Amino acid sequence: MQDLAKYTARIAKAAASGERVLEVFDVQPDIVDAPDARPLTRAAGELRFENVSFGYTADHPVLRGVDFTVRPGERVALVGASGGGKSTLTQLLLRFYDPSAGRILLDGEDIRHIRLADLRRQFSYVLQESVLFAVSARDNIAFGATGEVDDGIDEDAVRRAAALADADGFLAAAPRLRDRPQRAGIEPFGWATPTRGCGACRRAHAPIVILDEPTTGLDQESAQTVHAALDRLTEGRTSLIITHDLRAAESADRIYFVEAGEIRESGTHHQLLAQNGRYAALYAIQSAATGEEEPVYVDA
Repeated sequence: MQDLAKYTARIAKAAASGERVLEVFDVQPDIVDAPDARPLTRAAGELRFENVSFGYTADHPVLRGVDFTVRPGERVALVGASGGGKSTLTQLLLRFYDPSAGRILLDGEDIRHIRLADLRRQFSYVLQESVLFAVSARDNIAFGATGEVDDGIDEDAVRRAAALADADGFLAAAPRLRDRPQRAGIEPFGWATPTRGCGACRRAHAPIVILDEPTTGLDQESAQTVHAALDRLTEGRTSLIITHDLRAAESADRIYFVEAGEIRESGTHHQLLAQNGRYAALYAIQSAATGEEEPVYVDA
């Protein structure tokens, strides 16, 4: 009878959880495919914002008339204080929301005219804290590299993706899982170790990469290692880097300083320092905080 009472309570909790899950399944998304939406296999990677405005509520605009272009293969950094609208720009790119005014183009076509699933397949979005699936490290990498997990995945492709991300070293040293059968060719590397917690797992094949504060909370040495891996992973791909750390933006082909929902300054790192504006002032503050000497640039 005691066991029966205990199981009755568990069933009641499970039923309540099931009701909440069903409520989520019943929600109809506001963002859906347009009737004339076309398929897209792989984008070249050109992005263009044309006079884009947006607000989460009608009386509180977050973006105001944003205009900028990212060429295929270009690395662009979006910098500025929190709340300026940097992350909102990327959420509009993925069509989590649609602009209230203006339009966003991918390879010259309004993203609202592209099938939603195909559009999102063009992006690899690396969050500050990416949740890993409760499976092996190998399966997480396989899913990140191909969007699929099955026994037919090319193991060499998985290893190449891990090597590019500088993950093969610690995976080789990871404890092997002794109580489960190992996949052929994987056992010597310990990649069957189950993953927990958080980490960054990217889709290596996506033509456009979005990095949202990729080195938050890391010490300088670890941040340099991550940046070196990201340089390899983003080579030849259109890249958007969202960061508060201006030193992480130095190597970008172009930097946009976003403030109060507008792009206030743009240029390379050297050009922005020479302008002696908001970017240069913030860079000086960050350099002083880290105890590093601020370089001086002369506008040529």
